[in-house]
Amino acid sequence: MDTRDYKTLQILEEIGNSSNHVSQRSLADKLDISLGLVNSFVKHLTAKGYFKAKSLPKKRVKYILTPEGAAEKTRLAYDYIRYTFDLYKSSYSRIHLMIRSLEEQDVRSVVFYGATSIAEMTYQEIAKTRIQLVAVVDDCRQGETLHGHQVICLDSLNRVSYDRLLVTACDNKQYSVEKILDMGVKRSTIVTIDSGY
Repeated sequence: MDTRDYKTLQILEEIGNSSNHVSQRSLADKLDISLGLVNSFVKHLTAKGYFKAKSLPKKRVKYILTPEGAAEKTRLAYDYIRYTFDLYKSSYSRIHLMIRSLEEQDVRSVVFYGATSIAEMTYQEIAKTRIQLVAVVDDCRQGETLHGHQVICLDSLNRVSYDRLLVTACDNKQYSVEKILDMGVKRSTIVTIDSGY
């Protein structure tokens, strides 16, 4: 699913789910896009007949989802679910191969860098092996708990003994790896899901 379809789905959902007045400014804030881009989407979607604009007093507009808009919203929602499921399957397959490779290398202890959904998926795979999770590092979620481990900050990593550090962060992998390397972690111990390092 491309970005344009995803934003279209979000706009159609907001308009379809709202019983009150939805302004373009509130859509821009909620979807974290510019007001000009929302305006462009609204004009395009109105021209396609996905919703109607009804004038209200004080120069306000109420958007009403049409049957065509509801059908398009359903189609896009299905595409999004299918895309998300395919992404999940692909990620799970890569995680499975990574864990199998670590087992073949006789790795016994790992640290997760990133308390994310990827970490959750990875934990499900290592739980089937003799590999032990010894720490979870995530500066943004420090103090929380993930699978019995209190999430620690990157500065605390030097107090942990481990064989490999698995990058389970969802943000830019290259940035994460550089940040980890800056802390003095050996490149040979860092593993990403796609085995890029």
